[in-house]
Amino acid sequence: FTQPVDEKEVPGYRTVIQQPMDLGTMKDKVDQGLYTAIGQFREDFNLVTGNAKRFNPPDSIFHQQAVKLE
Repeated sequence: FTQPVDEKEVPGYRTVIQQPMDLGTMKDKVDQGLYTAIGQFREDFNLVTGNAKRFNPPDSIFHQQAVKLE
């Protein structure tokens, strides 16, 4: 969740996930003042958790942790 998913480590990720997002990228956007409304931040956060749930099966730790984060 903290860094972009590496396509070399997770083949096919970018085929399934059209808009990748991670918490590290979100922090960078905060630091750069790129969020001008809380809704923008929330949309990116929903991408982080939604992408994890979409790509990983429900019994995986990544899917389960995404559910907990929500």
